[in-house]
Amino acid sequence: MNQEDIKPIAFDRSAQLDIQTLISATKAIQPVKAPAEEIFSKLYLNAKEALERGVTRKELLAMWAKNKFKLHPAKFKALYNAEARKRGDVIERGEND
Repeated sequence: MNQEDIKPIAFDRSAQLDIQTLISATKAIQPVKAPAEEIFSKLYLNAKEALERGVTRKELLAMWAKNKFKLHPAKFKALYNAEARKRGDVIERGEND
């Protein structure tokens, strides 16, 4: 691409900007929940049960990865602890390490 191919973007200043619509839309917008968080939330109870049965976090993550759900160990721990807090579960020091 050379300089001749680059064209400035025209802005139509005659178009009226609806500030109230923008304000309402800004107030109403919600953050998009990360897919990993949503998936993990659904898997949490099964993960907790597996860990309680003696399955290691490494084994659990390997099985999930084989099934196309890949998580870094640190992300697993963060999501696990956040979900446990959200559900009021006790998190013991060193749990799922």
